[in-house]
Parts: sequence; C-alpha cells; structure tokens
Amino acid sequence: MSPPHTDDETIPVAIVPHDSTAPGPRKVDRRLIVVGGIVILSYIGGLIGLALLPLLASEQPLLLLLLYPVSAALFLIAPKFDPLFFVTLVTIRRVVVHILFYLLGRWYGDRALAWVVQRGGSDASGMAALVERFFGRFGWAIVTIFPGPLPSTLAGSTRMRWPLFLALDLLGTIVSVAIVRVAATAASGPLATVLRFIDQNSRWLTVITVVITVAWISIQQMRQGTRKEDAEGGE
Repeated sequence: MSPPHTDDETIPVAIVPHDSTAPGPRKVDRRLIVVGGIVILSYIGGLIGLALLPLLASEQPLLLLLLYPVSAALFLIAPKFDPLFFVTLVTIRRVVVHILFYLLGRWYGDRALAWVVQRGGSDASGMAALVERFFGRFGWAIVTIFPGPLPSTLAGSTRMRWPLFLALDLLGTIVSVAIVRVAATAASGPLATVLRFIDQNSRWLTVITVVITVAWISIQQMRQGTRKEDAEGGE
C-alpha cells in the first residue's frame, strides 16, 4: 500500500458536511474529530514507518508492524514473529483502521470518498472509479478480496450492513495476512539473507528511505496543488 496521503487540510475541514446557506463558521462534528484524528495519526505513523523502514525492520520490527502494516513490509519482518501472534496482531491493526474508514463513508458519503481518493496519489482516481463502478453488484467480494481504506469507505457510503462489512473485512484481512506469513515462511532462506544485509547497513539504508519518503510527499503535494489550480481555473 502506498502510504495514506498528506494535504494542508485536515480531515475535519476536508469532509465535514456543510450547509453553504447557513451563516457563521462551519460546525465540526465531534465524532469526525475523533475518528478523523485517529486516521490522520495512522497516516502519519505510516509515513514514519516507511521513512524508517530499514532501521525499524532491524531494531524494532514490532513497531514497524504497528506503524506500517503493508504487505511488503510485513513480508520482510514476518519471520521474526510467531505465526499466530503475527496474524492476530496485524489483523487487529488493519481491521481497526478499516472500521474507521467505513464509519467515515457511512457518515459523510461522497465527501469521505473524495478525501480518500485525493490522498491516494495520482493513480487513485482511476482505481476508485473502477472499484466504485462494480461495487454495487460485487461489493461483498471487493471488501473480502481487497480489504482496505477505499473498499471500506465505499462499504460505508453505500450503507452496507455493519455486521456484514465486519465479517467480510475480517475474513479478507485474515486471509491476506496469512498469505503474507506463508509466503515469508516459504522464502525464509532468501529473506534471512536480506535481513542480514539490512541489519548490517540499516543506517545508510534509512537515509535513502527518508529521502525517498520526503520526495514522494513533495511530489504528491505539488500534484495536489496543480489539481487545485486547474479546478479553480475551470470555475
């Protein structure tokens, strides 16, 4: 997963419902502050995990698992954990975030979806359009096969029943995490070699990942600024 995405706006300002005819400042829903704040913290944690990936993989794999639980990072550090502990903890970490996105979608509909897409990078809009096109008929399969922020937000915005969403997302997440663990076990030999290299060179490798992360954020910010200018120019 590319990390969740930054913007100058916070979630409450970006997606809070607002009646343009009402006088006075916008009112921010408290539940949005809580849920949106946790999502922002999760996003910031993902950026930190990405930037410090080699160092954390070498010295603090549990912290990396909690901050940046994407499949590539998990594949790298999976052999360092007991299989049951690994699958359980990663599943909980992912599903909690999916639930938050489901709630945002259920409460704020298209605004929440637009926020998720905007922070998904340059390829997210096309992917979102494709997923949204088939979600009405195959939402249950999409949530199960591709558990993540976008399907979770769509599930909420289309009013998928909460117990059904939770069951499907939990099933899909357990299966996807288990696949990562099995693949890491199968590749334990090569992975051990890679981990030894990271352990021996974690400092300068971390410098590289920090530079890459900063560059990625800068590019996303520039692209979002360009899109905003284009949108304002077309009005």
